[in-house]
Amino acid sequence: PLYMTLGTVAHLLLGLSAENAYAINAIFHFVFSWSCYLLFRYARAGRFVSVLGTFLVAFTPSTVDYALRHYMTDYAAAAVYLYATALLLQTRSLTSRRKSTAYAVSVGFSLLIKSSLILYYLPHGAILATWLISPRAKRTGRWLNFLRLTVIGLLMVGWFYVANIRQILAYYLGWAGSRSVITTSVAGIASTWDGL
Repeated sequence: PLYMTLGTVAHLLLGLSAENAYAINAIFHFVFSWSCYLLFRYARAGRFVSVLGTFLVAFTPSTVDYALRHYMTDYAAAAVYLYATALLLQTRSLTSRRKSTAYAVSVGFSLLIKSSLILYYLPHGAILATWLISPRAKRTGRWLNFLRLTVIGLLMVGWFYVANIRQILAYYLGWAGSRSVITTSVAGIASTWDGL
């Protein structure tokens, strides 16, 4: 619901022109660019190389065209997911409380932008599990930071997911299961399902 809410706020504040909705994507383009810079810095690239790499990635014609000309949740979700990934890597194996909190907030925002991102967070879960089963996990407070980020994440997205879980599951299972128009048309089966 977050992406559409931001578009609505843009229309309320700036007027009902289509360009005002695209202004939301400009914000997410900045988030995408900053995320690229953070990832270059995490990879121990120098400042000049990080800025140059960020510039090349952020201003590639296809990136700019997609980011600033299409009002879709995909680019916004990808930008915030990339930011969450950069923050996860900067949590110093989940030992930084401030970075862990920022990571939880960015995950919450991304899941409020697009619900299908849950599957994309499976690698993050594997990374977190590796850090948590480390012998040093108890001494460094990783479990406390993990608990903190879990509570923050659940508080941020729980209100939406609990109320809408049936519709979300029906939507995604409809795409993947035998009720899918794509599946039935490829298999040559007539579909009579009207949805939930």
